[in-house]
Amino acid sequence: MKIIKTLILALMSLALIKATAAPHVRRLGSEAGLTNNYVMGITQDRNGFVWISTESGLNRFDGETFKAFKAGDGSIAANELNRVVSDHLTNSIWICTQRHGLNLLDCDTYAVTHFNHGDGEYALASNGVTDVCPAPEGDAWVATYTSGGGFHRPQDRKSDPPQHRHRKGVAR
Repeated sequence: MKIIKTLILALMSLALIKATAAPHVRRLGSEAGLTNNYVMGITQDRNGFVWISTESGLNRFDGETFKAFKAGDGSIAANELNRVVSDHLTNSIWICTQRHGLNLLDCDTYAVTHFNHGDGEYALASNGVTDVCPAPEGDAWVATYTSGGGFHRPQDRKSDPPQHRHRKGVAR
């Protein structure tokens, strides 16, 4: 019985020492496979992958290695990115680009949809997208460098200025 008590006390002491140890910080930069050390945004999808936007493309981190998504490989519209935001409702990643609009990446299929500024009534206000905030039903609020913001509906690829859309919780 005395041996069991001693063993329990020793295990509790080890657990206490482990609990008070400093946390381990793992640095992840270009030497680990990140496309650029100038990180603009970080988010995590429903599958557990971490997505990092940089000045040189989008990176998916699985806990061990990076997979790069770059313009020209059939995925994102540009490498110069701003913020990335996960939409857990649709399991997708909104990708804000500095000069090439807004991208929406499906985290299950890796298909990317591009949304751009244009002359049409429902186009993005500007291609310089600085931020995005997911809204219900897969919609999003979009902020730009020079043209304010707007409400974006990717299902029908149309955007409306906020004052044109009355939704529950959003006043005119």
